[in-house]
This record gives sequence, C-alpha cells and structure tokens, in this order.
Amino acid sequence: MDLKFDPRIKTWHVIFGEAQNPVWWQKLLKPGFRHVSALGYDLKGECWLYFDPGWDGITLRAATTGEADTIIAMAMLDGKMLQFDVQDNIVIKPRLFMTCVSQVLHLIGCNKFIFTPYKLFCALRKLGAKDSFTP
Repeated sequence: MDLKFDPRIKTWHVIFGEAQNPVWWQKLLKPGFRHVSALGYDLKGECWLYFDPGWDGITLRAATTGEADTIIAMAMLDGKMLQFDVQDNIVIKPRLFMTCVSQVLHLIGCNKFIFTPYKLFCALRKLGAKDSFTP
C-alpha cells in the first residue's frame, strides 16, 4: 500500500490504570498500573481514537469529544495519563505475548523491551513525556 500522506497520529495520551477484567497475574502488578491504553486525536479525521489492547482483543474506535472527555475524566480518577509524541523509530522487535504494554510500545514507536505498565510509565517519563490535561 503506497500512502501519499503520513497516516500516524503524532501524539498519544497513554493511560495507566486498573484492568477491567484482570487475569490472575495482573493482580500482582503495582496498583494503578495494571493496564495501559491510549487516546489520540486525529487531525485529518477530526475525531478522537481510543486504543485499548486486552487479552480478549483490541478495541480501536472513534470517540466523540464527549466520549473522549469521559475517558479522560475516568483516567484522571483511576490512574495516570502521559502525553507522548510518537517516535520516528522503526520498531522491528517481535512483540512477544502481545500484552497491552507491548502493543502501546509499538503504537508510539518506542523501541524498548518493557513488560509492565509501571516500567512503561517510568520509561516514558525519562523520554520526556508530560502529564496530560493538567492546568
């Protein structure tokens, strides 16, 4: 497929929080950092996109501004949210086990081996991520 434009969203809001239906091992992870998802605004489509990878599949959907506001409000209550600009790295690693962390790493172009949401949070901070939607 030869696209004449760059289809990527340039900035994602990476959401850290609790898993809705946790598997047994997620209960061993740091509270507030048991799942990760992402929310990004598509300038060309003029809509929010919500990316939520899970064991039962990937949710990818367009969200209205009202729905995005609800996702943001819930994320701010439930956990943390970081704004991160997509890296121009070509990610060539296989994403073993296809966890929420590995899928978000691929989405944001971060070429690192990270296995837990908390470690992802720390790595993004070191790479310059900022808190999302803070006054």
